[in-house]
Amino acid sequence: MKKEELQAILQTRLVDDETPYGGTAFAGETFSDFIADPDIQPLWKKIVLATSMLTHHPDDAALQQNTSHAFKAMDDVLIECGIRPLFKDKY
Repeated sequence: MKKEELQAILQTRLVDDETPYGGTAFAGETFSDFIADPDIQPLWKKIVLATSMLTHHPDDAALQQNTSHAFKAMDDVLIECGIRPLFKDKY
């Protein structure tokens, strides 16, 4: 993943979902704000693992699979926190 793409992801605004976990807690925050929030520390391991999958060389044969898994893992963390997924179109 290119630096510009990652920066765009980090600046994406979050929208809370309509599940019992959703509400207004994260509305208007960026993905960067979200991952910096100390209240989600238990989920940081999942996020770090997911984002580390995005650093493979573009010629890596496993890149497509790793990228899909990374975006799915990040969406799973967002959903767990009551936030609409950001990356469904990428997996």
